[in-house]
Amino acid sequence: MLIEHMKQGLGIEAFGTVIHVGINVLYRWLEEESDFREARNEGAAYLHRNLTTIGYQLSTGQLKRLKSEKPMIGTDGKPLLDPKTGEVLYDREYEPTTGNAASWIFLCKNLLGWRNENHVTYELGSSAKQSSDLTPEERMKEISEMTKALEEIENAQSVIDITPKRA
Repeated sequence: MLIEHMKQGLGIEAFGTVIHVGINVLYRWLEEESDFREARNEGAAYLHRNLTTIGYQLSTGQLKRLKSEKPMIGTDGKPLLDPKTGEVLYDREYEPTTGNAASWIFLCKNLLGWRNENHVTYELGSSAKQSSDLTPEERMKEISEMTKALEEIENAQSVIDITPKRA
């Protein structure tokens, strides 16, 4: 049941509304019930596929939206009905949608755990550091030191020879 729910592009938290339990119950089941955890893992794969497919279709102009629909009218002037369901048949016209890439990205960040990561590795002196390992104060100090070093290079009177050396 959970897998089918997630195949529709819905997250596990929304599953609580289907079976009438709270999010805390769902999280407890994930910890305690291996079958439920496995179903969530499989469902997460479907959810990921659905959302990335939507993004691909959005970015390539393949995502369609309903432009117009009119009931199909028979020769007797009455709407045509589907013989199996008895529902009115419609003539529908679709067009590409431009969609909203920002909304899609936000959705993926929340449901799939996507994150922006800005890791800058630089070398000043003899030590290489990851900017994400520094506190904001340390980062500002390092930036100040790099700025000074760049200014010294720019103000240097000598020319740096970058010609390859021949053996």
